[in-house]
Amino acid sequence: MNLIELVRLGNNLENLAFDDIQENLLNRVDKIMNQSDIPAAGIDTGFRDRIQEKTQILQTVFESIDLELSAMKAEIQRQIEIQGQEWLVKSYARYENHVNTRYSQKPEYLGLHQHKSPRLTDEVAEKLNVRVGSYSGWQHPAMIIHPWQESFIQHMIGADPLYLVDESYYLLDPVLEQFGEQYQNRLRVYAIEETFENPILVQLPNEQFGFVLAYNYLDYRPFEFVKRYLSEIYEKLLPGGVLAMTFNDCDRYRALQGVEQGITGYTPGRLVRGWAQYLGFEEIYSTPASTPSVWIEFRKPGKLTTLRGGQSLARILPKPVANSK
Repeated sequence: MNLIELVRLGNNLENLAFDDIQENLLNRVDKIMNQSDIPAAGIDTGFRDRIQEKTQILQTVFESIDLELSAMKAEIQRQIEIQGQEWLVKSYARYENHVNTRYSQKPEYLGLHQHKSPRLTDEVAEKLNVRVGSYSGWQHPAMIIHPWQESFIQHMIGADPLYLVDESYYLLDPVLEQFGEQYQNRLRVYAIEETFENPILVQLPNEQFGFVLAYNYLDYRPFEFVKRYLSEIYEKLLPGGVLAMTFNDCDRYRALQGVEQGITGYTPGRLVRGWAQYLGFEEIYSTPASTPSVWIEFRKPGKLTTLRGGQSLARILPKPVANSK
C-alpha cells in the first residue's frame, strides 16, 4: 500500500471508535432496568439479571474491538512514518536541485503553482482577512513573506513599518505597483536567498515584529526548510508576536497528490506542529484540515507591548473602489 492509500485509510479511521455505541447501549440498559423495576408487576427478575449479564459481555466485546482498532491505527501510523522518511529525503532532494540551480531567480519561476492564488470561499477569505487585520497595527512592524498579489496585504498596510520579503525583486515589483510612490517609500523591501549554509532572514532585525504572514509560500518547501523558517521567524518576532502561515499538511491524503507530482513539499502536520512546539510557539488557531493547505497561527510566548504613544506617520487606507462614496 503506497503512502497516499495509507494516509487515506488513516484519515478515514481517525474518528472511528465504539465509545458512543457503548454509551448508547448502557443508557438503554439503564432505562430497561429502571422501567422494569416494579415488584408489583410480578415479572421474573431473571429477565433483568440476564439482560445485565449479556450487557457486560457486550461491553467486553466492544472494549476488545476498540483495542484492536487502536492497534490497527498504530500500525497504519507506523507504516506511514516508514514511507514518510523516504518522502522527507525525496522532497528535500528535489528542493536541493531547485536551490542549487537558483531557479527562483529565473523569469520562468513565475509560472509555478505558488504564484497562483489558492481558491478560498468568500466566507473563509473574509475570516482570514479579519484575523490578519487584527494583528496589523501601527504599534508594531509587520512582515509578509511572498506577498505576491494577495488581498491580505491590503489589511496589513497599517503596520508601521511593513516589510515585504520575497526571493527576488521582480516578484515584489507587482506588489509595489499597487501603491503610490509615497507609500512605496515607507515600505521595507527585501530580497532573500535560500541557501543550505546561511540563515535565510539574516537581513531582518531580531525581536522587532508583532506579526509575520507567510501565505502560500512554505507549502512548496520541504520539511527541513519549513523548520528553518519557523526557527528564524521565531527569532524575528517580539514576545507575544504572531506568525500566520499556510503549509501543505501531509497528514491529510489530499495534500500528498501535490507531493507526488513534485509541486509541494512533504510536510506532515504532526512534524510541523511538533517543531513549532519545540521552539516554544503556542498554536492559537488553525482552519479545518479539509484542504491540502492549512492556515495555522502560532504565538511566541510573552506579552506584546509597545513604547509608541501614537502613529508617527499618516494612516494608510486601501484605494477606494471606483464610484464609491
